[in-house]
Amino acid sequence: MSLPTDPAMILAATPASEIEPLLTRLEGTHSRITARAAESASAAAELLYSCPPDLLFVPVEARDGRWRETVDVARDVGVDCVVVDTDQLLSPSTALEAGATEYIHTLDDQWLPLYTERFAGLLTRREPAGGTELPHTVGLAGLNEIDDVIYLFDADGRLRWWNEALSEVTGYTDPELAGMEPTDFFDGEDRDTISAAFSRALSGERVIVEAHLATKRGERLPHEFTATRLDREAWEQGYVCGVGRDIGERLTREAELRATERQMNAIFQDPLTFIGVLDRDGHLLTANRTALEYIDTTQGAVEGEPFWELPWWTESSTPQSVVEGAIERARRGESTRFEAEHRRSDGAVGTFDCVVRPVTDDDGEVVSVLAEAIEITEREQLRSELDEVLDRINDAMFALDTDWRITYVNDRALELTDSVKDDLLGSVFWEAFPEAIGTDYERYYRQAMETQQQVSFEAYFEPVDMWTGVRAYPSDTGLSIYYHDITEQRRAQQERELLATVTRIAAEATSFDDALEDVLKVVCAESEIVYGEAWVPNDGSLSPEATYYSGSVDATFRDVTAETRFERGEGLPGRVWERNEPEWIKDLADVPDSTFARREAVSSTDLRTAFAVPIAVDGEVVAVLAFFLGHSRDTDSRFIDSITTIAMDIGTVMARQRTRDELEQERQFQERLFDTSPVGIVVVGAEGELVRVNDPVSDVLGWAESEIASRSFAAEEWEITDAAGDAIPTAQLPVARVFRTGEPIIGAEHAIRQADGTRIWLRVNAAPLIDATGDVEHVIATVQDITEERAREHELQRQREQLSVMNRILRHDLRTHANVVLGQAGLLERGEVSVSDATAKIVDRMEGLLETAEKTRRSASLVKLTETAPRTVADLLADCERELSNRVASYTLEINADAPRSTLIDATDGVVLGLVELLENAVEHGDADSPVVVSTEHSTEESVVIRIRDHGPGIPRPELRVLRGEAETPLVHSSGTGIWLAKWLIEAHDGTLAIDAVENGGTVCTVTFPLSN
Repeated sequence: MSLPTDPAMILAATPASEIEPLLTRLEGTHSRITARAAESASAAAELLYSCPPDLLFVPVEARDGRWRETVDVARDVGVDCVVVDTDQLLSPSTALEAGATEYIHTLDDQWLPLYTERFAGLLTRREPAGGTELPHTVGLAGLNEIDDVIYLFDADGRLRWWNEALSEVTGYTDPELAGMEPTDFFDGEDRDTISAAFSRALSGERVIVEAHLATKRGERLPHEFTATRLDREAWEQGYVCGVGRDIGERLTREAELRATERQMNAIFQDPLTFIGVLDRDGHLLTANRTALEYIDTTQGAVEGEPFWELPWWTESSTPQSVVEGAIERARRGESTRFEAEHRRSDGAVGTFDCVVRPVTDDDGEVVSVLAEAIEITEREQLRSELDEVLDRINDAMFALDTDWRITYVNDRALELTDSVKDDLLGSVFWEAFPEAIGTDYERYYRQAMETQQQVSFEAYFEPVDMWTGVRAYPSDTGLSIYYHDITEQRRAQQERELLATVTRIAAEATSFDDALEDVLKVVCAESEIVYGEAWVPNDGSLSPEATYYSGSVDATFRDVTAETRFERGEGLPGRVWERNEPEWIKDLADVPDSTFARREAVSSTDLRTAFAVPIAVDGEVVAVLAFFLGHSRDTDSRFIDSITTIAMDIGTVMARQRTRDELEQERQFQERLFDTSPVGIVVVGAEGELVRVNDPVSDVLGWAESEIASRSFAAEEWEITDAAGDAIPTAQLPVARVFRTGEPIIGAEHAIRQADGTRIWLRVNAAPLIDATGDVEHVIATVQDITEERAREHELQRQREQLSVMNRILRHDLRTHANVVLGQAGLLERGEVSVSDATAKIVDRMEGLLETAEKTRRSASLVKLTETAPRTVADLLADCERELSNRVASYTLEINADAPRSTLIDATDGVVLGLVELLENAVEHGDADSPVVVSTEHSTEESVVIRIRDHGPGIPRPELRVLRGEAETPLVHSSGTGIWLAKWLIEAHDGTLAIDAVENGGTVCTVTFPLSN
């Protein structure tokens, strides 16, 4: 640390013990530093003017502002000033705004070394030129033990030195901290604040700012930052050195203090309360405005005076000794409450409820006394007015003291209990109303008094036949009880509960008859009805379906009822049946037989009032409920409405039950239809999943229903293909098309693979199931195995082709040969040819005709063969070559076998015959100089292809059209039978034959056979 070469003096404005350790340490740093303390603030001011020190310390000993006067003098004479506020009576900003150079809030052992270094540094400003180079630590060695952040930036704003606290607080490592700029530690508006503060500090100004330090962990910690510039002539640049102090706790305390102050101010300024704060000896320190205005005085006139000698008490009828005694008890930690009268400045006298209580510190020591008073002059007037109000309310009200004596009762309570006010006042509640003992009334009242908590409950008070809603409010003086008549509400609630019970019973009943009987039981058991009947139409008249009674009903009346039948409009039930509306009879004894047909029988019972309501479903009365009361009652519309509602609910339930029964019957019918249908039925969901299938679908697909469920209608394992064996895109499948278009698909056909690998043909019809929004919700499809049907159609097609060819042979080939024979015979007869020539031609024609017939016969017999055996393609081609050599004397055959020699197909000799027909045709019509090329290859994993190519002129287009499926006509037909025979034989072995012309000449016959299993 650089020290002053000239003497430096430090002055303390007052002899404060808290700064003595700092002065001592500063004197100890160098012999040229001296420190002294002035005897008083005024003495310090004289020294500042007469002998200005190099550094001034100003202790803050109170909030009286005297420290500010000393700071003002120091500022006037240009002396650096440090405000020492160890009691933290000020905020740093207050001290700095007053002109202080520095603000100190603590001088414990941790901070003393730092402040010694800092203030010794201030004194070095007086050293002459020629100072030494700034050492690496800039005199801040040992500051790693300080909790506050210490930092040193160069003039370019790069961090050059810091203590360990900076790394710990920010979370940055030393390599990360090196070279960081001041604004790197802040965000938002704080960056601008710090940037401006750094510029001010760099210009030589001592700066103190508050900002939130942004840590690497994402925290924002409130800090107070002090920064100042350090310069030495020997240095190439200046530095900004400073301290960052966490002020989070201080800010919290300040916020709490401000909140407390606001609360205290709000209380102190209460316009309805007199408040005075006294010292421990009872001298008034302050009083609120309300108290001062009451006696028309000012704060200065009463401050410091004994409280009991002030006008509040000198003009009061309350003895001053009462107040003095209350203050004495408060000094001992006790509170006192009393009533007193005070005379206002206008002469009016008011009554006050007063409290004198102690105010203690954290250690429980009494530090002051608080006197409070609330005017209660209008209490009696308000009480009188309250009595008038209570007498006018609908609730009955009792007030009891702590001994359960009745101190107040309003008119409504007298009315409900049929009591006399003078008889009740002063009496014990339990003696006045002994019926309440042991009931909820006693239990809740005693609970309220014991717990001092409000209670509310409902209870039935039998002496007055009334349900009551009760609220009881306890206090220090007793119990206030309010009763409200809720009899009507309870009756309505019971009716609602009855309705809910009846509705549930009706809904759970297994039959209409059971529902009627159960409803009668519940209605009679849960209401004042003593007898109930249910009448049901039967063969054009009403008969009793069920009866129930909760009391004793004469057997004669019940027997008569069981034998009675009512026509429409006859008797009470008959009239309700006919009119479909309820009817009430007030007194059965006062009506004629035409009104109540069983009047004579009912006269022997206690039944007096009767009423009946209809149960209707879709406007049709399906039953009539009749009920009887044991007493006469005028028409009760609400009761009728309640029972009518019950009847309507029963009707609704029965309508729902009827609908459910119909739906269940329909569902069962659909289930039987679904399960017994000979056609496979599939239901497909909106996601394409198979929601449901019936047994025929399982039979067709060869999968169990559980294996089919939830699969997609286009699952890969189905391997759905068209007639050519090509996979059908999912979007083109019938179900997908129905989902897309909403239109049904009829008669779609495609092939599918069963679970065992067998391919079958299906015919599919699909139709949409539309939801309420018009979207396709499901698709229902029927599937039918048409494999045999397709086979029959294929066989019929083959037979039609055979017949067509045979017809052509008979019509064309046979006629042609016959014409040649007849022509030669005519030439021979006329002697135009020799016998030998004519005979040779005739024989040649006849042999050709026989050869065609034999070939056709043999092919037809081979086509009908059903038993096949696995044979390799190599063996088949070898047999073909031998058979061809027997037919054709000279040919050139080239075989290129790409398919393995071991490739197997299921074949008979018909395969060889068919292939030989194609080879013979190729040799006969091909170019004699070019070979017939035979190649084999695997088309797919399930088939093998044999191609035969020649280089001849090719088959004429009309003949190709015939061979590709068009029927022969007189003008369009195939000139030979060989290719037809080959086609039949190949297709008989589940193969296919395709014939195509080659662009450069020649023909290619492509034969495809499925591989053997």
